[in-house]
Amino acid sequence: MNTKRALTLGKFILILSSALLATSAEVSAKHPRPRVAIGSIEVIDWTTRTLRIKTDTDPGSLTLVWNDRTLFTAGNGKASAAELARRKPVTVWYYTPWIGQRFASRIILRKDGSLPLRR
Repeated sequence: MNTKRALTLGKFILILSSALLATSAEVSAKHPRPRVAIGSIEVIDWTTRTLRIKTDTDPGSLTLVWNDRTLFTAGNGKASAAELARRKPVTVWYYTPWIGQRFASRIILRKDGSLPLRR
């Protein structure tokens, strides 16, 4: 009877110490790196700030949103979202969060035939 009680107490101490050790461990995650897509704009929805891009490498299309912190550039200078146009070639840096839509952090508006920028 005493050995049974000792085994039960031993299991309890083992479970309790495992739980305390698990909660005291530090948890860290690296900041995700943006993905890069190269293609041309298929659809622009100005009300929801959504772009659908036909990528050069993927047979499907990529849908993402932009916000006030998205950086727009064209050539060597700054650009604005007003310069977006259908069939315009772009290079897009974007993030894919666990919850929500993909969002663009940087959009480079390229001239027709110019080399895509990957930095």
